[in-house]
Amino acid sequence: MRSKDDFISITSHEIKTPITIIKSYSQLIAKEAKRDDYRNANFGLYAERIHKQSEKLLKLTGKFIGYIQHQ
Repeated sequence: MRSKDDFISITSHEIKTPITIIKSYSQLIAKEAKRDDYRNANFGLYAERIHKQSEKLLKLTGKFIGYIQHQ
């Protein structure tokens, strides 16, 4: 049982960490896109889409890890 818990913990961390980083970078891009001197408004849209999809991945990962824990 310990081995399963270790696997779940490591897997959860390894999946969530890059998603969280992607989410953070999308927030930085969105912030930059709002600056008055920034010329490409599409970056804000792209950042918003990246952010939404990273949120979906984090939720899905959480559900998946929760499912595995109960097996």
